[in-house]
Amino acid sequence: MDIRELIDLAAAQHNGKAGLARALGKAPPRISEWYTGKHKPEAGEIMRLAEIANLPALSTLVEIQAQLDDKHHALWANALGKLTAAGIAAGAICVSTLSPSQANAATAITQTVKPTVYIMSTIGRMTKRMMALIFGRFAPIA
Repeated sequence: MDIRELIDLAAAQHNGKAGLARALGKAPPRISEWYTGKHKPEAGEIMRLAEIANLPALSTLVEIQAQLDDKHHALWANALGKLTAAGIAAGAICVSTLSPSQANAATAITQTVKPTVYIMSTIGRMTKRMMALIFGRFAPIA
């Protein structure tokens, strides 16, 4: 996905680019400038566009920034790879915890809740570290 596709998806939720501009609190020409590449939206603006388009904000941000930020392209591409891998791992874990046989469902649920919570909190910590790397700031790891 590129910024033009993201803007089109978000604009479709607000009856066009003028409605999208109102929703973002921006002047309509600013949306056109993003669309044509004259100006680049900030990270928060990309995430807001993703939310409006009903897309995952963080992965959309990373994907779009990898295209827009020539200087840090490799960093964004690496972050996207890690984010994708974490999402695949979390999805596989969730699928495995949701598919126990009926005979031992109660046992499976009690045995998998703690590991699943641990894995989800680990993914949260990984996301904080990734954001710290991406934005060049120290993020305390809980």
